[in-house]
Amino acid sequence: MLELFLIILFVLAVAFFFSNYELTVEEDDV
Repeated sequence: MLELFLIILFVLAVAFFFSNYELTVEEDDV
């Protein structure tokens, strides 16, 4: 159960990081 919880947190953290990274890249391109 704990492993599943950690995996979900990791996935959310990666998705959140990439979403912010893409936004910053778009701002830099503009």
